[in-house]
Amino acid sequence: MSSETFVLLNSILTMGVPILWCLYELWSLGRARSGRDDRRAPEPPAPKPLPDCLIPKPIVRQRVLEDA
Repeated sequence: MSSETFVLLNSILTMGVPILWCLYELWSLGRARSGRDDRRAPEPPAPKPLPDCLIPKPIVRQRVLEDA
């Protein structure tokens, strides 16, 4: 393999494949946004409420007034 062929194939693998992959992802994003995508993800389930032990409770402190 000549050095010119090696450089050409190396640059195609290094820059060409990732650029084509990015262009495909951008194209599929635009298709999903316009409503023509059949691969829609199902809606995530509603979050469960936190148990009482994990809900932070406000700390109430009595103010101590000092003599002036």
